[in-house]
Amino acid sequence: MMTSDYMFRNSILLSARPYTPWRWKLHFLARLVQFAGYFLPFTPQRFLRLRMMVRGVVDGLRGRTGPYQ
Repeated sequence: MMTSDYMFRNSILLSARPYTPWRWKLHFLARLVQFAGYFLPFTPQRFLRLRMMVRGVVDGLRGRTGPYQ
C-alpha cells in the first residue's frame, strides 16, 4: 500500500530538481493527477490511499527521502 506515497514523494522530489526538463515535470504531475483520479474513487481503502498520497506530497515538498519507518 505504500506505493502511493513513494510514487507521489519521488515524483515531487524529481520535479524539484533543476536538471529535470520541464516536459518531464509536467508528465510527472499529470500522472499523479491521473493516478489519484483513478485509484481514489475506484479502489478499496480510499481514505488510506488518500492519506498515503497526501503524506507523499508533504514529504516531497519537505525534501524527505529514504525509506519510511
